[in-house]
Amino acid sequence: MRMGKALVVGAAEAGKSTLIKAISPTAMNLAVNGRTVAMDHATLERSSRRLSVAAQFLQHRNCVVVV
Repeated sequence: MRMGKALVVGAAEAGKSTLIKAISPTAMNLAVNGRTVAMDHATLERSSRRLSVAAQFLQHRNCVVVV
């Protein structure tokens, strides 16, 4: 099985959790008072391929994301 990874990044309230929930109804999210307090995660499977998707809030404009 082939596996890929994708990271969704953005500012607070940008819609990262909404995007992940839209593409995977089984997405995991830890929220307190309606705000995500930990990384969202979902796994999508099609045929023999799997994609791991995560979302993370970035505080700094000048940063590098390595997946």
